[in-house]
Amino acid sequence: MKKYINHLLISLAIVFAASSCSLDEKLYDTLPVDALGTDKDLVDLLEGTYGEFNDPAAFKLWGGIMMMMLCADDFTSTNTGTAEFTNFGQKTYSSVDTHQFWDSMYRVIRQANIIESKINGLPEQTDLSYRILAEAQFLRGFAYYYLVRFFGGVPLRLDVVAYDSDFYLPRASVAEIYTQIFKDLEAAEKVLPLQSALTANENGRATKGAAQAILANASLTFGNYIDNEKLTVLTSSTYYQDAIDWCDAVILSGEYSLITKYEDLFDVEKQNNTGEIIFSIQFASDPNKSAQAAAGSEFALRFLPENMFNVTGNTGGTNGGKGGNTILVQPFFYYEYFGDADYSKGEGDMDYRLEKSFFTRWLNTNNGKQIFSFPLKRPTGVVAANRATKPQPYLAKYVDPNGKDSRNHGNDLIITRMSEIYMIKAEAINELHGPTAEALAAFNELRIRARKAGGETPRVLPVDLDASKVPDKDAFRLAVLKEKGLEFVGEGIRWFDLVRMPAPAASGKQTMFDYRFSELANETKFPRKIPTYNENNDRWNPNYGSIWVGLKNICEFQGERNKFRLFPIPKTEIDNNPNLTFQNQNPGW
Repeated sequence: MKKYINHLLISLAIVFAASSCSLDEKLYDTLPVDALGTDKDLVDLLEGTYGEFNDPAAFKLWGGIMMMMLCADDFTSTNTGTAEFTNFGQKTYSSVDTHQFWDSMYRVIRQANIIESKINGLPEQTDLSYRILAEAQFLRGFAYYYLVRFFGGVPLRLDVVAYDSDFYLPRASVAEIYTQIFKDLEAAEKVLPLQSALTANENGRATKGAAQAILANASLTFGNYIDNEKLTVLTSSTYYQDAIDWCDAVILSGEYSLITKYEDLFDVEKQNNTGEIIFSIQFASDPNKSAQAAAGSEFALRFLPENMFNVTGNTGGTNGGKGGNTILVQPFFYYEYFGDADYSKGEGDMDYRLEKSFFTRWLNTNNGKQIFSFPLKRPTGVVAANRATKPQPYLAKYVDPNGKDSRNHGNDLIITRMSEIYMIKAEAINELHGPTAEALAAFNELRIRARKAGGETPRVLPVDLDASKVPDKDAFRLAVLKEKGLEFVGEGIRWFDLVRMPAPAASGKQTMFDYRFSELANETKFPRKIPTYNENNDRWNPNYGSIWVGLKNICEFQGERNKFRLFPIPKTEIDNNPNLTFQNQNPGW
């Protein structure tokens, strides 16, 4: 399974092992390009560049969990034993906590620049060199796309660092970064192979469809940025149309489709063969390394409860493959779907995605107790001594009982899949023309699939969204935000959607992030306490309760612009780069 990852690890050990220590930084920065003399050298460096994404500094932990998962409104962490989870889960992080992901993306950029320089200097190009260059351009554009969304304008490095280079670049503007993202991805898209042309060993490599999908996403995001910032020198409609066109390119390619069994997207044995996933960060249970150093993921450990067994590789001692109880679903977030008649009429009659995305009942195989979570009723016929409760459900998308250890699993992180393409298209059409029939049709592709219930007995819910429920652009945006919240829960999309989408005009807010957290600050609607179970009437209260510590600092921020819409530029960069002084730090940090 995942031969590509195993080969990647070998090449990464041979060429430029990922490290953030200062010595390695100097070695990387002064690497002579002439040292790369063969196609194999370039292939090894390219595969090592993909390997950066598996690093804990990137998508395994700091980027993929801390920044992408813990900083929106759907999850939090009350884990007081691990400082980084406390800092991000409770929004007390600072500029000393963000260098890991920053550094990892600049390592990707550095290596992509080396590849580009070497290939451009070849006396003769081959099909292989063209493809390697296209993949390097894709990876550089991809890295800058994450940096610009997390940090805003960042230094734009496009050359190989040498002894006479300008080591200290200032921040480029957001528009300049997007210009380079579009340039890189468009160049890559022209050359990259189709998904169907990849071999089994190439799972996780960039494809034409991946470039088109990221271009669609970036076009929509930049269009939103232009509108939110009221930039009159740029025209958002151009980018919204680009987003539609790139979505159509993916859809009409015939390379991808919505699979019937939604849960197969997250099955470690099926995730590479679904036909829906366009690009993902590939992880594999690593037989040679363990824990943080392993190339395996740790989502299973972090998202699953401590009284659920045989679901992770956490098998040391008496652990029995249990979860780590690190990342918790916000109770109100689940109830916004469970209590909405468009998605649920109660247990046994709900949206298939709601059923498959969350654990609400399970057996504690260690003591035989039946566990049920908020907001479900107790199991019938089970006495109190034989059951226990949890005040929130748990994410069910990351399970791997065959993990090699607690932080070494085969669960991939999906970056983009076909269902998101339909939603990007729907949203971009709405931004241009409002909630037209075409926008509704794209939106409802997800609901049509959900009603198929994985090929089981078709369900009534969720019913198609119709024009009567979304009379204007604002209403449609809110519907998109909610639909994506369920479809992509736990996939690292929510924070990006919140910070980019325009808020309803009547709210007086700029983005959905501002709007959403102003709503969550309303203690009457969202009580600041977790639900508790009442044994006497078999009910939970309150339904819209929250783990308040995960929301407090964002909800109570008093600045002109909520600082949590961007992450702080790392302190290491501020300290070391004279062109990135404290005055260049993001607002509020």
